[in-house]
Amino acid sequence: MRASSGPEAAGSLLRGRAPGPAASALALASALAASPAQALDDFGVSAAVGVTRDDNVYRLGGASSDGDTYSLARAGLHFDMPVSAQHLVVDGTVEDYRYQHFGDLDHDAYNVEAGWLWALGSRTSGKLDYQTSSVLTSFSNLQAGVQTTVPNEQKSQKARAEAGYGSTGMLQLRGAVDHLVVTNSAEQYQPSDMRNNGAEASLALSGKTGHRIGIEARADDATLPNPEVVVRRLVDNSYQQRRIGPFIEWQLSDRLELKAHASRVRRDFDEVPERNFSAWTWRGDATWRAGEKFSLTAQVRHDISEYEEINVGLVFVRGVALQSVYAFSEKTSLTLNAEHDQRSYHSDAAALNSLPIAEHMNLVEARLSWQATRLLSLGLVGHYESRQARQAVLDYKANVGSVEVRLTF
Repeated sequence: MRASSGPEAAGSLLRGRAPGPAASALALASALAASPAQALDDFGVSAAVGVTRDDNVYRLGGASSDGDTYSLARAGLHFDMPVSAQHLVVDGTVEDYRYQHFGDLDHDAYNVEAGWLWALGSRTSGKLDYQTSSVLTSFSNLQAGVQTTVPNEQKSQKARAEAGYGSTGMLQLRGAVDHLVVTNSAEQYQPSDMRNNGAEASLALSGKTGHRIGIEARADDATLPNPEVVVRRLVDNSYQQRRIGPFIEWQLSDRLELKAHASRVRRDFDEVPERNFSAWTWRGDATWRAGEKFSLTAQVRHDISEYEEINVGLVFVRGVALQSVYAFSEKTSLTLNAEHDQRSYHSDAAALNSLPIAEHMNLVEARLSWQATRLLSLGLVGHYESRQARQAVLDYKANVGSVEVRLTF
């Protein structure tokens, strides 16, 4: 399942899935939030309005593509209350989307997160976190090889507790448990409703200069309560997934940082064992900073996608992504993103006897942020995405342009 579409550093390009109508405008909010001059105090309120033009709203191919213009109104709140060594942090946004022609896509979206960051002494710390969100899912999603133009509102709730012991220059132990609930409004997507219980742990040796090397593991038990209809049979898509492997994080200098993770992952389904999947996976990141003005991040991955909105199967991604950020001044920054993914679909019971879907996704995005005054900022986004699939009927291209004005108090 794809991560929720709230404002996040690095935008949607490095998360591995093309943004839908809602996420395209939210990428603009991410650009503004990441602006070097956009610092939040202990309490902040923001409001924004924007306009987006999307020339292929439903992500259809050829002459079937259809564009529209939609508006965005957003309100946001940030609250950080320190109490001794503890912090209570609340972040929330509410968005209203209105389309000029496709009124059935009008919707409200939200993302709210509340967290308690705690510490006991200098070596023990953790976080209790709760997040809830609602988004309109992307029309590029595929279920059993089928793409639909039916709007789907996806809601999620996630509770997480994590704790760690250790400090720089010694062994570090961290553990976490989380509970995720996902629901979909469209009937054809309700087989992807899910309740997932997860647990993870890591043990690492940390150097005094910030280097870390260790091993990490995660277990997921996912229950999908709504069976999928496959040739007059109801199939339970519940599964268990286990992952374990080494990692290394290395700070070569003040300017260059490297990260590498590898793991053996296995997913076992409760029904139709022919769908079971196992593979070695890996991902790597490199970040280079040239002073205060420029940074470049490169990412390569060979792994199961963790950011899908369809949960009845899995998507394996082999891809590369680049992100560069250039600050012209304290008030103006430009972010460029590019990504190429080779994606293959596995383990959907409804597609076991058909030709496997394989696709190439290409994304390019430019985001310009300008802090006009202490309160007023402006953002511009240009976004291009395309898909070339083994099944040519799934091919599409889309161009998206957005402008947004934001007030922060």
